Amino acid sequence: MNFGNGAEYMSRWYREPLGTFAAKADGELVGHCMVANWGSCAGFGPIVTHPDYWDQGIGSQLIDASWSKFDEWGSLQIIFCTHANSPKHIYLYGKFGADPRFLI
Repeated sequence: MNFGNGAEYMSRWYREPLGTFAAKADGELVGHCMVANWGSCAGFGPIVTHPDYWDQGIGSQLIDASWSKFDEWGSLQIIFCTHANSPKHIYLYGKFGADPRFLI
């Protein structure tokens, strides 16, 4: 019952609000992503795009926007949270230099 007790900081609900990025179209939210600073490591994800806006570059724009935070924090390693069985997700992150290592 005590597993994870005190680990609330790991939850996306407790993340730094400045590590949240939104994509809008015509004033409507169409996507968002979250990043977290863990010292020299940074965590990226989840990334969400409304299905009506898939394959329109929204995900790439959100990753581009988040990269400024990784540079600001001096992140040496970035951990992407994604669907390990999704070639589409792995390809998207690969465009930004991510190599799949531990797909869980």
